[in-house]
Amino acid sequence: MEESFEPKTIGALIHDAMRAKNLSLEKLGQQTGISERFLSSLTEDDMRQMPSAPYVRGYLLRIGEVLAIDGESLWKEYTRQYGALPRSGKHDAPPSNRFLIKQLNAKTVGIAAVILVIAAVAFFRSSAFIGKPTLALESFDDSLTVATSTYTIRGTIDPENQLTVNDEAVYPGEDGIFEKQVPLSPGFNTFRFSVKGLLGKELQIVKQIYYTTSTVPSDGTNESIE
Repeated sequence: MEESFEPKTIGALIHDAMRAKNLSLEKLGQQTGISERFLSSLTEDDMRQMPSAPYVRGYLLRIGEVLAIDGESLWKEYTRQYGALPRSGKHDAPPSNRFLIKQLNAKTVGIAAVILVIAAVAFFRSSAFIGKPTLALESFDDSLTVATSTYTIRGTIDPENQLTVNDEAVYPGEDGIFEKQVPLSPGFNTFRFSVKGLLGKELQIVKQIYYTTSTVPSDGTNESIE
């Protein structure tokens, strides 16, 4: 009797590639810019806390680049396992049904009401489309000084907008909250934030983190803390 083999899960595929590269979750997070929380969910096949499908696809493509595996294949396997298919197109409509016309006639008033609600929501959200994008950074003062070689940048944007940090894409969750762990070099480290709105408007912010590798003991002499 022929043996049957279950295909590997997304978590197993990523784990195998991490072992081949000798990378921990922390190092993978540093190299991909993806929060360890999301990486942990992917490697443990726990998709309950993952963001929407477009963000997951971006994560898998970035993981594929770092681990030297096919990110598109990871995405296809993800959609096979979890059904997170892209939005359907105009050619995916089912065949016409002769009973549909009667149903539409019965629901005309309801559809009109729904359209009015959508129009009202669009009106109140118009500022998000037309106005300048916003970015709220957590615990990021202008004179931020740290004594560790890495720092986790946290903040919030409109989840419909696009965010890059030093020209590298960062993907927020559905609530707009994002995390990115960055490596630091001794001295000043400059980070350029760019948030692009749906109509192309862009917000740019530049922040610096000073990474100090020494401290001043009580006797007044300089002593490295590393």
